[in-house]
Amino acid sequence: LSWSNKPVRDAAGRLTEILAIGHDITATRQQAESLERKACEEELRASLLRLALQPLSLDDFLQQALDAIVATPWLGLVDKGAVFQVDTQAGELNLAAQHQLQPRQLQACARVPFGQCLCGRVALGGEAFIGEHGSGQPARFETGGIHGHIILPLKSGADLVGVLCLYTLPGVSVRPDNLALLETCADILAVGIGRRLGEQALREQETLLRNLIDTIPLPIFYKDTDLVYRGCNDAFAEGVIGLPKEQIVGRNMYDIAPRDLARLYEDADREVLRSGGTQTYQTEVRFADNSRRSVIIHKAVMEREDGTPFGIVGAILDLSDHQRLEEQLRHAQKVEALGTLTGGVAHDFNNFLTAIMGYASILKLKLPPEAEMSQIVDQILDTTERAAKLTYSLLAYSRKQTSKPRPIDLNQVVRGLEKMLRRVLPETIRFDCRLDERNLLVLADLSQMEQVLMNLVTNARDAMPAGGELRLETGQDAIDEDFVRRHGFGVPGPYAWLRVSDSGCGMPHEIVERIFDPFFTTKPV
Repeated sequence: LSWSNKPVRDAAGRLTEILAIGHDITATRQQAESLERKACEEELRASLLRLALQPLSLDDFLQQALDAIVATPWLGLVDKGAVFQVDTQAGELNLAAQHQLQPRQLQACARVPFGQCLCGRVALGGEAFIGEHGSGQPARFETGGIHGHIILPLKSGADLVGVLCLYTLPGVSVRPDNLALLETCADILAVGIGRRLGEQALREQETLLRNLIDTIPLPIFYKDTDLVYRGCNDAFAEGVIGLPKEQIVGRNMYDIAPRDLARLYEDADREVLRSGGTQTYQTEVRFADNSRRSVIIHKAVMEREDGTPFGIVGAILDLSDHQRLEEQLRHAQKVEALGTLTGGVAHDFNNFLTAIMGYASILKLKLPPEAEMSQIVDQILDTTERAAKLTYSLLAYSRKQTSKPRPIDLNQVVRGLEKMLRRVLPETIRFDCRLDERNLLVLADLSQMEQVLMNLVTNARDAMPAGGELRLETGQDAIDEDFVRRHGFGVPGPYAWLRVSDSGCGMPHEIVERIFDPFFTTKPV
């Protein structure tokens, strides 16, 4: 009631009575409380929705949401509560947030198997529990008295993602409108949990895909429909472009490729976007080492569920190794064919030499040692012996005569020929010999090594008709897997090396490409 009191006085001004009028304001008060309650309900809903949409971690979201629910005074809740998150694989609830739980209760409720205690039963059955929990009922922690519970399952769609556990005073029934509001709060909690679990799963999936793409040795990139790079793997960023990924994303092909190549890439991109499906073509790419290499590019259009494109994904196959292997195969086939021909010719030639040497030896035996013809026969025998050595080399080249490799010191090979090499060089050429201090033992055929060294020195001499400098060096180095991959031969490990360098006119590229061809020479025949 609302009372209005008015004093009544006589003519002399004395108080004679008090007039009191009472107004029934029950309906007005109820209406005001209802409006206030609705405003508070909307504020709680809005607060929980804001928390659900904010970029908070799952633990922070659940803790702040639980604190907001428990702190609402007119819900009739005890200042205590908890939120559990579901671990489906383990079949249990994990305590994710709590408000004013006792230490023993925290320990007991850290993990609750499905079916145990009231929270576990709600998780197992999927139905809410509203009522009292007494000392005679099974519990993981004995609280020492009767208390009320509101335990609600948190469902994201059809999936159970958690359980909300709230406490009420014993003997106090839960108002239907309060329960309806709490169920709405539980729905908002479930949405927030589901959203964060989905975001976490998406991040894990993105991390998995990113790591998977980075482990692929082929360069991979992807662009949007404006042909702007949106991502790539390490092989593309480091091996092809030579820039960090952060400096590639957001740029187009004209920013990172030569203009003539960028125009080709743009035309191909627009064509595959127009036609859809996949695209494969051969072109050139400028790699990080500034070399242009022949490649095959595979592209595919990325489409949404409605079929509209949202980007392009592409992979680059470097053909350099393939082309180098093809060239090595062609060279090996050519060498094999020449070796077969050379072996046949050398074999027949060796038969002729054998007959010549035999007849010359017989003739020498029948001539007096002091005869002039005996010296001529000696010349014939010396010449045929040198021809036989040449035949031996030809047969070794054709693999019909095995070489005789043995451990030799590369420095000793050079020292053994040094005097002879100096005699074949004119005085206009300065000869410098720099040998490694270590013993450089290699497995090689001594005569072949001497022949190689002699040929290199004489070629250097012929390249400096006006004089110059010739240098012979030995040393030791190690080759790695990268060297083997780039050159197509060898085994990683330590190697000895012999270097012959001169200040001559050098060789053009087209001759360098043929220096290992059998019997190739630029000298007049």
